[in-house]
Formats: sequence, structure tokens, C-alpha cells
Amino acid sequence: MIRVRGPIVGLWAIGLALAGLAAWGGVGPRGARPVFLEVDAEKDATLSITWAGDTMIADGAKPYVADHGFDWVFERLAAPDADVVIVNHEAPLTSRNAPLNPNKTYSYMSDPAASQALAAAGVTVLGLANNHALDMGPAGLADTIRHAEAAGLVAFGAGMNDREAERPLIVRGGGVTVGIVALGRGYGTKVTAGRKRAGTVPLSARSIKRGYELARKAGAEHVVAYVHWGANYQGVIEEQRLQAA
Repeated sequence: MIRVRGPIVGLWAIGLALAGLAAWGGVGPRGARPVFLEVDAEKDATLSITWAGDTMIADGAKPYVADHGFDWVFERLAAPDADVVIVNHEAPLTSRNAPLNPNKTYSYMSDPAASQALAAAGVTVLGLANNHALDMGPAGLADTIRHAEAAGLVAFGAGMNDREAERPLIVRGGGVTVGIVALGRGYGTKVTAGRKRAGTVPLSARSIKRGYELARKAGAEHVVAYVHWGANYQGVIEEQRLQAA
């Protein structure tokens, strides 16, 4: 059994109807090994997943963190009662401060120490398929993944090439296997992963089908998409409703 909790941002189950979407050409030999997460839950128990939206300990939080420390950010939050807690992490975990695009309105970076605070608060997974994954360039992304892993966190949704970026997260526990595909709305060529380019995977009919195939090939019985989309402080639009349906 699977239990999911919100707030849910860009989340939907991907069904067999995807077979009618534009063909990607199969999983193919270039598919990298998925990211696996084993959950200590007995067979037939409930596998619970909590989904959170945009998260970062940076920017306006910096003065407060300087005064109170990183753990202070989560002091008033109850520990999540879930086997897996996924957040859309919107700031590279790095000490680098040279933006990939100096003309971008908002470029973020978060002190690597934030990774430890996230883990202590109960977060287990960082989704990186968003418009800030490459704010501090490929090196900043590499730092993010390295610091996340050092804190015991799982990171997915971005990579140093398209093979790494498209890897689904495969969660096993409670007698079920769930595949999670992280996609972004599409943020331009510079941050779209390629054969020799770091980045994320844009949301499209082809990338949905590709992610579904990769997850199913890895043994997923259920496949879910975790999508970063929409405009700041705006509600859901009809296009998103149609895609989610």
C-alpha cells in the first residue's frame, strides 16, 4: 500500500495511456542506472511518501541562519511521519558564488551545511529538476550532489549529462516499488542536459514516456512524476490540469 501526503506540486500517476504519446525510441542503451532508495518497511505495510514544494535555506533566510543556525529553520515543524520525504531543492549546495548566467534575475546558492539541517529535519530526497539547479554552473551542481550524499540524502532530477539527469528514483519498501520521474517546465538550452552538457530534463510528451519506460524497466509497479512548473505566486492553469489528467 502507498500513502502520499502533500502539499503536492506537479504530481500525477503515469499510466499505460502514455503508449499513445510521441515515441522516444525505447529505453535504449544510453539509459543510466536509476537512483535506488530502499525503505525499511515490512511487506504489506504502508509505504508513505511526503511531497513538498520549493525549498531552500538561502537568500532571505541568511540573516536568520547567521543568528540562529541552520537547524532553527525547522524548529517549529513537526517531524514528518513518512518513509520518504521529497523536497524540490531550489538552490545549489555549494560555496561557489559565480552565477552561470550573470544576467539572470535570481541566482541562488545555499551553504553546504544546509544539507545536514535538511537531513536532521527528516528530508530524505532532493529533487533537482528546477530552474535553479545550474545557478552556479555544472561545478555547483556537482557540489550539490556530493554534499547531499555526504549528508545521507538522495538527489535526482539533474546531472552532468542527459543520462544522469533522466534517471528515475526507484523507491522500494512495504512490498511495492515506486518509480519517481523528476521533470522541469523547460528553462532553455543552457540548463537542458545533453550528451556533454549538465542540466535537467524538460517536461514533454517524449520525456514523460522516456521516464516511464526507464522506471518500469527498473521494476517500478507505480510511476509518479514530480514536476517543477508554473509561474511564481500564480494558481494552476488549464494546461497543467490537462497534462496532469
